[in-house]
Amino acid sequence: MSNPLALFPLALAAAGGRVDAFQTQQLVAAGLTLKQRSVALVKALAMGRSALLLPPSPAFLVGLAASDGSGALVIDAARSDDEISWQLADANVRAVFTMGALAGRLGAVPTIVLLDEAPFKARVLSAGRTVDVDLGSHQGLALEGDQTVDGRDEECVLFYERTDDGRSRRITLTHRALLAWARTEAAARKVESAA
Repeated sequence: MSNPLALFPLALAAAGGRVDAFQTQQLVAAGLTLKQRSVALVKALAMGRSALLLPPSPAFLVGLAASDGSGALVIDAARSDDEISWQLADANVRAVFTMGALAGRLGAVPTIVLLDEAPFKARVLSAGRTVDVDLGSHQGLALEGDQTVDGRDEECVLFYERTDDGRSRRITLTHRALLAWARTEAAARKVESAA
């Protein structure tokens, strides 16, 4: 089996730290539990990508971890509803992680996961059904592996940026690229704090 720390969310959990009041291990564990406990989510991610229409928050890391094995489109909430719909279709998104206040901005998406109560609960809307998912009360994950391993060359997150001619261009970041960036940032912060 390959090193689990080659996946960006698992490497974040292993590195420790917090997002607001929550440990990263707890948030990643909640995301993995969500995927394990939602058949509708597993089916949706088997057919396409996920998307994150979320503010910077603990819920973002829960959604990213629940996207395990699927690239996650990060959507800027400042985009128009038409642009959001276009991005979802263009990226073949089958499941969107969002909050109740933003869900009305989504068009016809097969599966919507509301993370208003993450990391404790999620609500999965799919095929006309609503299922509440208990994400447990995780204290975190016990992860072992080489923390210096290169990340996988699989897509982790993607987003669209505007080009000079007004078009949208998809940018894809792999687990490898995100881990390299995170390690560079962490090293730079250590140097700054030592100065």
